[in-house]
Amino acid sequence: MKQISEIAPKSNVINLKEVFANTKPKATAQTKKDLTKGTTKAKTATTPAGKQKIAEKIKAAKKTQSKLTAPGALARCRQIAGGDLRAAALLYRIAGMWDAFETKMRLPGGSREYLAMTQADWAIVAGLSESECRKYAIKRLQSHAYEIVRFEIHGRGKGKKTWVHFDKAAYLAALNEAGYELKIAAQNGVSLYS
Repeated sequence: MKQISEIAPKSNVINLKEVFANTKPKATAQTKKDLTKGTTKAKTATTPAGKQKIAEKIKAAKKTQSKLTAPGALARCRQIAGGDLRAAALLYRIAGMWDAFETKMRLPGGSREYLAMTQADWAIVAGLSESECRKYAIKRLQSHAYEIVRFEIHGRGKGKKTWVHFDKAAYLAALNEAGYELKIAAQNGVSLYS
């Protein structure tokens, strides 16, 4: 039976000069040729064109899948409104109407543009009851999304209208920013789901 000292080398150190001194020039030439063709398995070599195409297809499929599973505008509106679906429906509808109407109103002496309707009309447009719109949706948007949408009530009696100013740039920034609702709640000291 052979002893371990006979099988294993006495030193773990490998002398690289000895290893490279014994390489044949033909093998070195073959390695250089493989590197230029892209068939080598070396870490610094480039990937073959066929495998690059497959990798591009995989990346495109992942990108498509992420788009399909990303939350839609109504879901993001719900997050912006602090989880309230009634406020989300109203915010989503305001955003849609803001793009639909080119001419908007201005208050006397003001520079902001507004859309103005009665609260009953706002409720109908958003698919809410009047009390849901007045007691929940508008109040929630005033506390959680006041950077995006502002409400002002003007008039008396049946002519009383709710004027809505919508900041489209802030809305788009909020839609694209993950965690927007958490940041606003922390800044304003508002509970997210209050």
